[in-house]
Amino acid sequence: MLAIADANVRDHPEDKSLANMSCFARGRYGFDVENAMPYCNVAVDGTGRQGWTLVNRGRVELALGLYKEALADFNEALGNKEMTERIVAQAAEVYLLAPDAFAAMIDKEHAFWSGVVKKLNLQME
Repeated sequence: MLAIADANVRDHPEDKSLANMSCFARGRYGFDVENAMPYCNVAVDGTGRQGWTLVNRGRVELALGLYKEALADFNEALGNKEMTERIVAQAAEVYLLAPDAFAAMIDKEHAFWSGVVKKLNLQME
């Protein structure tokens, strides 16, 4: 899977979402994380620091023990309410949630990421 993803990045350098996929696969599944940062940085810088790219890079940074860097990326992603709302909006479309349930999902998503940030803060102390 990584070989295919990395080949796509090389073959289509204009498509930064492909670099994000290489970053995601490494951070999500813990494969080859020591070689992930170049892909992650291209994805973050090439997409205007979109929330998804920051979360994926943060996962890799956690795996590498770069807690301060991961915390900074997660904080930036957490502050990107558009990202959270997009995630929840996609879920709402699938499940056809009522407006109150939709609002509750947004709150839950923010609470989850706040917990991740709190845990990172504790680990760095």
